[in-house]
Amino acid sequence: MRCPEVEVEMKGKRRLLPSGLIDDPVATKQRSLLRLLWVAYNRAVPPATLIENMALEHPGHYENKLKRLSMWLKADSPLGSALSHTPGVISEDDTLLIRCGADVASNEQALKFLIDHDHHPLVERSRPRIIHSIGYAILMLFIAMMILLFLGTFILPTLRQIVEELEIRPPAALMWLDWLINGLSGIWQLAIFLTMGFVFSLLFEDVRQFLKSRPIVRRLFHYSADEHAALLKLFAFPIGFQLSLAKTMTSAAQHHPNRTIRAKLLRVRNQSSDDAELWHSLARHRLIAPSEAQHLSQISDSGVLSWTLIQLANQKKTRTAFRRDRIIGVLQYLPVFFVAVPVIVSVLAIFMSLTSMVTL
Repeated sequence: MRCPEVEVEMKGKRRLLPSGLIDDPVATKQRSLLRLLWVAYNRAVPPATLIENMALEHPGHYENKLKRLSMWLKADSPLGSALSHTPGVISEDDTLLIRCGADVASNEQALKFLIDHDHHPLVERSRPRIIHSIGYAILMLFIAMMILLFLGTFILPTLRQIVEELEIRPPAALMWLDWLINGLSGIWQLAIFLTMGFVFSLLFEDVRQFLKSRPIVRRLFHYSADEHAALLKLFAFPIGFQLSLAKTMTSAAQHHPNRTIRAKLLRVRNQSSDDAELWHSLARHRLIAPSEAQHLSQISDSGVLSWTLIQLANQKKTRTAFRRDRIIGVLQYLPVFFVAVPVIVSVLAIFMSLTSMVTL
């Protein structure tokens, strides 16, 4: 049994370390929170009390988010609004569905829908790959720094001394090596340290969430495809209850976290007179593919349509996850370039220096 002093000390250390190293996957904690909220609303238990108890089980960054969520709920804030004021406590897509779902059904039904249609294996599969890639990049950058330090301390001075004593013209590769180590000494050291710091910061979930909102990152990692898949899942919720999409579309146009998608949804809502026309309008605004709109508009049974939307959303997420894994697989080997350049230049410098000596 641990003493209270040890518990306090460990808790303080966990707050300083990145969640990518010491915590369970954030998605796992988010799914646990969804189940806890569903139990609270299903059994008429005050959710703020359960959330405070859950916060005690997750000391660190996520604990602070849970406490903020509990504070909003204690202030009688609607669940959807409280989740929106606590970014990261659950995913943005789930927050949007709960907020829009409460407008057409209830919090309990929206939470049950999310639990029943949780497509989490993709998250579990990609997280170890991300952590491994970050660790690999840090290791390669550290090796590059050590190689450059070794070359500048031992190899380059020795080669320069040999060239001066033999009074031969320094080979081009030796001059490149000299420029690489001495001419850029401050720059490469600063660049490697900054790059290592940036890569290490990716272990923090909040940093990764911030980068997701940057246009270049969104385009590179296809995050817009994930947002389109989330919209399909959102539309499946009211359709499953045989409700019109109009109210959900209006709510999504008000609360979606992406400003561009909000504007598109508002135009779709204003241009569509019925649910069948909504699909073609969504296709015109590039929120779904034209072929998808054609097939969806022909399905009349609400149960089949809801199931189709969920399967289509999961399909899109799976395809995007595979693409993202391939991109990560390529990016994780970029640090090898930092190692390869000084090694190649030093090998050429040594080889050309020896060649010059032999040909004297």
